[in-house]
Amino acid sequence: GIINGWLNHNEPSNLFFDFNSWLYFALIFPIYEVFNKQNNLKLLGQVFIAAISWLSIKTLFLVFTFSHNFIIALFGLYPWIRDSGVG
Repeated sequence: GIINGWLNHNEPSNLFFDFNSWLYFALIFPIYEVFNKQNNLKLLGQVFIAAISWLSIKTLFLVFTFSHNFIIALFGLYPWIRDSGVG
């Protein structure tokens, strides 16, 4: 991977991004530890439910706001959502 890219004179940024993507395989160990314990599964379920609830409320709010042509949605809310990436 990274050694082969270095020997073939690839750009340092390409070497970094290639190695960085391979590091995601190391996440299997902490994920296994989280799923291995019953108490952690209960907490993980609570976090999952909270995330789904927040996403649903935010989506319904945005659908309502944009479908009713509120002025604030056109000039304030839409650019903020688009630029910040929260939408």
